[in-house]
Amino acid sequence: MYKMRVHCYWMLIVFLFLSSACLGKAGENHEGQSFRYDPVLVDYHHHQVTEYADSLLLLPVLSIANNPQHQVSDNPGTYVSLACYWWPDPSSDNGLPYIRIDGMVNPETRSEASHLPVLIEMAQRVAYLSAAYTITGREEYAQKAIDQLSAWFADQETGMIPHLEHAQMVKGLNTGRSYGIIDGWWLVRVVESVDLLVHSPHWSYELDTGLRSWFSDFLHWLLNSDFGRIERKSKNNHGTWYDVQVITYAMFTGQTEFAKAHLEEISMKRLTRQFSPSGRQKFEMRRTRPLHYGIYNLTGQVKLADYARSLGVEYGDNSTIFSSGLERGVLYLIQSIDGADTTTISDPNDQTDIDVLYLEMLSSAFRLYGNEIIKNEKNRYLNEQQFINTPVLYRW
Repeated sequence: MYKMRVHCYWMLIVFLFLSSACLGKAGENHEGQSFRYDPVLVDYHHHQVTEYADSLLLLPVLSIANNPQHQVSDNPGTYVSLACYWWPDPSSDNGLPYIRIDGMVNPETRSEASHLPVLIEMAQRVAYLSAAYTITGREEYAQKAIDQLSAWFADQETGMIPHLEHAQMVKGLNTGRSYGIIDGWWLVRVVESVDLLVHSPHWSYELDTGLRSWFSDFLHWLLNSDFGRIERKSKNNHGTWYDVQVITYAMFTGQTEFAKAHLEEISMKRLTRQFSPSGRQKFEMRRTRPLHYGIYNLTGQVKLADYARSLGVEYGDNSTIFSSGLERGVLYLIQSIDGADTTTISDPNDQTDIDVLYLEMLSSAFRLYGNEIIKNEKNRYLNEQQFINTPVLYRW
C-alpha cells in the first residue's frame, strides 16, 4: 500500500514537471536549453523520480502488438479497449450483450482484455524517463524513452495504427464507439514529453518525422472519421478532451492557424454551454461521480485556455448572463471540493489520475488568473495530499 502511494505521488510530480503551463520558473537543463520547473518540487523529489526511472531501464519496451483476448482486426497494430461502465448481463447465459452501470468501472476493462492499461503505462514510462533525463542529463533515460516511442509509434511491426475505431467497444453490441476517442488523452502526455527529449543526441530525424507523421495521421482521423465527427459535437468532457487532443496534435505538427481556428469556432462554443453563471458545470455535475468528472473536464478546459493564451486567442475570460467565465468555474469547483467526501470522487478500478489532474489544473489556473483562492487551494492540496492518500485513487 505504501509503495502504491509513493508511486502515485511521484507521478504527480512528474506531470507537474512536464506541463510547462503549470510550472513557474525558467531554468536550464544539462545542455543549457531553457525549460520551466517548480524548483522546490524538483529539488525535493528528483531522487524519487530518477530511482523509479532506473527501474524502467531494466524493462523491455511496451508494444501494442500484444493483442487483447478478443480479436476485431487481423492487424496486430489495432488498438482495442472496452467500455468501462459496461458489465456482463446476469440475466443472459453468456453475459451478452453487456449492460451499462454508470459510474462503476468494470475491472475487465483494466485487464489484458484491453489495450488501455498498456497505453497508460507507455505514456507514464515516457513521462518518467523524459523528466529524469531533463533533471540529470543522463542519456540512458533519453535512449530508453526514445526506444519506447519508436516501438509504439514508428516500428511497422510493433507500432499502433493511428486510429481508435475499436476503442471502448461493448461486448455483444459493437466493435467500437465514438466515446473511445477519450482514451487518446493519454497521448497528449506523450507529446508533452517529447519536448524534453528532442535535444538528446539520440533523438533522430527519422523518429521526429515519424512521430509528427503519426500524429498528423491521427489528427486527420479525429477530424474526418465518423467517430471523430460525433465526438466533436459532444457537449461534456468528451468534447473538451476531443478539443485538447485536436489542439495538441495540431500544434505538434505545425498547424497553428488551424489550432487557433478550432479554439475560436469549436472550443469556445462548447465552453460557454458547459458552465452556468455560477460556474457550475452543467453536464458533469449530473453524473454519479460529479467531482471526478468536474475535475476531469475543468482540467481540459484550463489546458485549452493555456493553449489559447499562447496562440493569442481570448478563451473563457468573460462571463455572460448565460455562462460564467472559466475562472469562476475553477472557484466553484474548489468550493464544491471543500469538505467533500473524497472517497466518492473515483472508483478503485479507474486509472484516470484525478490526483495529478487536480493539481495540474490548479497550477495552470493560478498561472492564468493569479487568483489567491486558487493559489491557497493548490498549497493546501500539496500540504495535505488529500487525494493522494485516498485509496480509491490509486492507479497501480
